[in-house]
Amino acid sequence: MINKKIVFILIMFFALNINAQDESNKLLDLRDNTTYKVVTIGEQTWMAEILNFETEKSWCFGNKAENCNTYGRLYSWEAANKACPEGWHLPSDNEWKQIEKYLGMTDIELDKFNTWRGTDQGKQLISSDLTGFDLLMGGFRNPNNLLKGIQGFMWTSTEKNGHAWYRQFYKDSPKIFRNTRPKNRAFSVRCLKNK
Repeated sequence: MINKKIVFILIMFFALNINAQDESNKLLDLRDNTTYKVVTIGEQTWMAEILNFETEKSWCFGNKAENCNTYGRLYSWEAANKACPEGWHLPSDNEWKQIEKYLGMTDIELDKFNTWRGTDQGKQLISSDLTGFDLLMGGFRNPNNLLKGIQGFMWTSTEKNGHAWYRQFYKDSPKIFRNTRPKNRAFSVRCLKNK
């Protein structure tokens, strides 16, 4: 016969461990008390949500607050480089390559640009069921508001010839687009934890 005290202690032990694990998968941004889910993929820990911290040169898609609540904010490149909370940063082009490689993209595909790269790495990052990354399609800041829910654009911290590298995701493509764009565009931000 199992002792009721031992059963109770075991239940409490597992409950405490589950709660501790849940807390370790979250980030509280003390600047505005927003809580973000986080996910570890390979050796990197990423926000599992798009940043929604209001800064100068950041906007809600279509200038509607409800879009920020769902898709996070859109940042100019300069603002994106300063937007992540303490202990986190805007990932570089190479840090994006690291997650892409971990998810199976070949070395040859990693360095391609101005094209859709890989096999299913985009799908893995879009689907919360596959990686927990849960990449929502927040579009970018544009006057016609056509890309919300269809495409997502993520800044990197890496510059090239006065522009900056970014990643583009499309809801109907399993691949990831890599290219550069002018820094005054407004794209989304996924923060990466400092090592």
